[in-house]
Amino acid sequence: IDLTILDYNNEGIGKFTTQLLKNLPRLDELNIRLYGIIYDTQKLDEEVKSKFHEIVTIKKPTGLFSGFREASRLTLKVKSLEIDLLIATGNHLPTLFFQNCDLIIHDISPVIYPQHFPGGQNLLLKKIFEFTYKVAVSRARKIYTISEFTKNEINKYYKTTEKVHVIGNGSGIEDQANKTAANENKNVYTTSTDKDVITDVNASTSADVGSTLQKYKLEKNRYFLAVGTFNPRKDYPTLIRAFADSGLTDYKLIIVGKKGWLYQDCFDTLDQVIEKDESLKDKIIFAHDVNDFELNILLENCFAFINTSVYEGFGMPPLEALLRGKEIILPEIEVMREVYGNFAHYFPVGNSEQLANLLKNFTSSRFPSKINHEVIQIFLSRFNWEEVSKKFLQNILS
Repeated sequence: IDLTILDYNNEGIGKFTTQLLKNLPRLDELNIRLYGIIYDTQKLDEEVKSKFHEIVTIKKPTGLFSGFREASRLTLKVKSLEIDLLIATGNHLPTLFFQNCDLIIHDISPVIYPQHFPGGQNLLLKKIFEFTYKVAVSRARKIYTISEFTKNEINKYYKTTEKVHVIGNGSGIEDQANKTAANENKNVYTTSTDKDVITDVNASTSADVGSTLQKYKLEKNRYFLAVGTFNPRKDYPTLIRAFADSGLTDYKLIIVGKKGWLYQDCFDTLDQVIEKDESLKDKIIFAHDVNDFELNILLENCFAFINTSVYEGFGMPPLEALLRGKEIILPEIEVMREVYGNFAHYFPVGNSEQLANLLKNFTSSRFPSKINHEVIQIFLSRFNWEEVSKKFLQNILS
């Protein structure tokens, strides 16, 4: 399994890959030796390491065409180990060099929205990417996706119906239930103000909550939260303008995510709204270095969660917000409807005016809630990491 994605991505694809592997059984008893290939073994979770027969390293390429050189080094290492099957988790290029290869594809956004990626405006680079992706998909033995939407997108563009398999995504609800049960054995009260809401029972004390909220100058239930890498696909400028136009003086907005690529528009938009209303300087917060412990606290204590993406393969962060009993506000795009159905409040994608109106109405006590805790627990139980890993393994072995 190609683990190089974990060297530089601990969000989205990185989280998915980690959880997928954590829930795999040890394969030695099936007479299967599982190798992991990575740049830096220190980036690996110990539980993930335990699943492998051996972890091997390759030198990380840099500079021009690093993706091709990564795939080349990866496949040379694979061939030296006499591997039967290579599973590519984040880079489609290994299929160009190694025949027996399975791909995990979360979305095909570089094909649909090349302008959202570095070099996407360059016609030559765009054509190279389109060609290599087409070859990779055609050469792959099997392809695993996280939603019916992504499966349909792949089939629409590449006509590969039979080899594409949906393995789904996880919410972490089984972990929450296990932690809650463990704490119940210790007579620790672990639920939120509503006894039907399962909350994370990591050791986040009131002092932890207080210090985290103070760090970002937030008050409990007085801020909207968005999570995701800063890049054009997330469309944070629409969110920033909407919040600025909402006139919500008693609330703040915090956007959590690492700086990805082509993100300058986010900062330019923030400067523009602050120029019109200087009070927004303290109300709109960019947080680029939030660890998982702090993110958990921010999720548990936000007023509501917002996603403004123009394109997603699944959209995991809203699931994590629902897990904590939070209202979610999402763009009206196909995959969000597939995954979240009637459990979300929707606005037209890219429409800051309608999002601003939704935010204003949202804070009204008369605004209808989408949170029915009993129903949501049943809904979230569909997104089970053990089942995802089980489907993944069954498809590999079949």
